[in-house]
Amino acid sequence: MFSSFEAALAGWQGKPLFQSWHPAVLRDYVYQGLVERSDGQVELRCSPEIEVAVFAGARGYDLFPVAERITALTRICWAERGDFSLDTYRALAGLIQHAQVGTVPTGHLVPMERPDLAAQLIRDLAAEAPTTPGGRYQQ
Repeated sequence: MFSSFEAALAGWQGKPLFQSWHPAVLRDYVYQGLVERSDGQVELRCSPEIEVAVFAGARGYDLFPVAERITALTRICWAERGDFSLDTYRALAGLIQHAQVGTVPTGHLVPMERPDLAAQLIRDLAAEAPTTPGGRYQQ
């Protein structure tokens, strides 16, 4: 809980998780992710249990057993300042029929750090994807 949106923003700017985030993204996160209470303080819009589940949720998921079932055109972005090895990403891409690995000059949270780069990566992938007249991906 914070005394205000501004206090939350100032407090989170100094936290390691948020230090590399684009300022506009962090501001949106604060103003959309928090809600003002009747006493004027702000708190998470979701319950603390949901917030914990979001951060813990993906940790135990192993994508490797299902990777071969992915048929969509896939680009895997390896973050230069991330926590996972490039070899892991290459091994995963090797299991996916239409996958390539690219390197991004960010940490793990690419869209939060470089929203411009994330948008460009999506546009580039969309431009490569063969589509049907209705705009759906075609294999």
